Amino acid sequence: LDVSATVRFDLGGVKWTSQGEATDIFKYDFKPAAGEPYDHYVGTQAPYILSSGAGTPKWRANWMNSLEFGKFTLTGTAYYVSGYKSVAEDQNGHGATSCADNLYGGTDPNFGCRTKSFIDFDLVGQVKINDHFTFYVNALNLFNASAPLNPANYAGAAANYNPTWTQSGIVGRFFRAGANFKF
Repeated sequence: LDVSATVRFDLGGVKWTSQGEATDIFKYDFKPAAGEPYDHYVGTQAPYILSSGAGTPKWRANWMNSLEFGKFTLTGTAYYVSGYKSVAEDQNGHGATSCADNLYGGTDPNFGCRTKSFIDFDLVGQVKINDHFTFYVNALNLFNASAPLNPANYAGAAANYNPTWTQSGIVGRFFRAGANFKF
């Protein structure tokens, strides 16, 4: 289920836009072969092989708020991805959903069993000089959120994190400045 909503307000010289988007994956089941039971992927690190360990978090969402006043715009966006169990029936067999089945394979079944949820926040400011020239400054992962530990992930040769959902948590807070030109 994908849901999106946008509201806009004119606050007397300041325009405010708020937009939210959310995705809830109810069901993602796969039948490996005729006569075999379905594997259940939602909320787990499956499909493990197909996704390089990225998995199928149940929830993903973002919420953007933008204030525009004259030539200036300030936009903040929060991003969320839910946590998931670090298990995968397509890797360890049907019914492999307990902490003892974690993909990390360590001796402690609780270590690496669950990857925590992740939230980060970006802030973007820009000034439009004219129709052809705009300056911008970005503060990405403004609050320096750290990527949650995910030792079983192997997407992009990642070590202990999931770059599909939490790349900004490994990079950390960073700033970008530049200009856009239109001809």
